[in-house]
Amino acid sequence: NIKIDGPALVCKDEPIDLIVPEISDPSQDVTYKWNTTDNDVTAKITVKPTTTKSEYKVTATNAYGCTKDASYNLNAHDKPTFNFGGETRYCKGEDAAISILGNNVQSIVWNYVDENGTIIDGEVPTTNNIAKPTVNEDIRLKAFVTSTEGCQSEGIIDIATKEHPVLVPNFKDEVCVGSPFDISVSGARTWTWKDTSATTSSLIGLRIYNDTDYTVYGTTEGCTSEKVITIKTKPLPNILINDGKDTAICFNESIELKATGGVLYKWDNENQTDFEAIDKITKSPTGGVTYKVTGRGENGCENSATINVSINDLPRFDLSYIKEACDSTSVDITASNTELTYVWNNETTPSVSNTYTEKEIRKDVKGGVYGIDKNNCKNFNEYNITWKPNPKLVITGNNV
Repeated sequence: NIKIDGPALVCKDEPIDLIVPEISDPSQDVTYKWNTTDNDVTAKITVKPTTTKSEYKVTATNAYGCTKDASYNLNAHDKPTFNFGGETRYCKGEDAAISILGNNVQSIVWNYVDENGTIIDGEVPTTNNIAKPTVNEDIRLKAFVTSTEGCQSEGIIDIATKEHPVLVPNFKDEVCVGSPFDISVSGARTWTWKDTSATTSSLIGLRIYNDTDYTVYGTTEGCTSEKVITIKTKPLPNILINDGKDTAICFNESIELKATGGVLYKWDNENQTDFEAIDKITKSPTGGVTYKVTGRGENGCENSATINVSINDLPRFDLSYIKEACDSTSVDITASNTELTYVWNNETTPSVSNTYTEKEIRKDVKGGVYGIDKNNCKNFNEYNITWKPNPKLVITGNNV
């Protein structure tokens, strides 16, 4: 009797052993011949089935020339075929997602392997048979894919890392409150700014009033880096002109303007090309005007101040008096505006009286008076009185 023993599960293209068990034969000398391509002549052969159905035959011949045939029908199953799904390059520190795309897949086992394909230590994280390793460096994965019939295929995929862009900002870390400034960033291809209106530019113009953090995201080849830029504010100097109070002056008067709060100043319309240590100027306006100064503080910040200067008209009044006076007589001079106070002939104390008397005139008299209004503006009028001598009377007569 002769038979062929072989495995119950056969996968295509995998080596299997077919064996003819030991035969009890009186001649003790049995030879074999198989119907293989190589016409194998041993009791045990190794074959790789390439078709779904294969029939292997062997003929045993003993020393007497007697023969006996046996056959073995193989039903070989296909190995699973598959492709890798997912990207092959990931940003450093990113979790990959490598899937198996194929038919008749029962199970998948993932392993890390070296450049030679040798399995190395480390468990590959998976979710629903999808490999999700964290890619901190270039890695190789090997997948063992098993079909429902138990046949297995394997494949290797290389996963490369992409570096995150290095963002290099260019900015002033301190700016004056409310002053415009720019932030520029280099090192990436596309940009997104958090909490600003600029979304795609590497350069933004800003104006802030408090210490502020700006976050910029730069992306290159899908990898994004984040940079937080802190801008601190410097206070503006408190610039004032004449303590910040608008003022009025009388017509034809001058006013001294004094700026405070800074270390250097630049006055409008004063032909200054740069800031100077000029905190005072004197002006003689002829009409209402606004003066402006810009002051720079010790921290380099600048601020401006203005002052409104208005002009009060001089008071108006006329003098009425007798312009010729006889010797030793007195003359009353009367000012027409009773709402003013007056200083007559350089007296030190203003008088509410609008009348002044030149007494006992014995020569030509020249005098004057200042009329002062409620704004302390004053105007001057003068008077001239011509002295006339009295006639000289001579009385003649005879003694009686």
